[in-house]
Amino acid sequence: MDLQTTFYIMGIIFMTISFVFMIAIIVFLLYIKNRVTQLQKNIQEKIEVAATVSQAGGKVIEVAVDKIKEFIEAKNKTKNSDK
Repeated sequence: MDLQTTFYIMGIIFMTISFVFMIAIIVFLLYIKNRVTQLQKNIQEKIEVAATVSQAGGKVIEVAVDKIKEFIEAKNKTKNSDK
């Protein structure tokens, strides 16, 4: 085996390893992209749920504040009528 054949064999081996490595990197990047997209969807769903809960909580608080105001006004009217 002469020197030229040795370098050809080394070149073929290096190109094969580089090609396999490049394909592995592409597959890994696609996997990461998929995971990031999935994470984004999960976060977006949680934000939507939190927004819905906060809207419902806001309505509950609004109703509670109205009831408290009515109670205070009714109490003040009874105090004023007693005088």
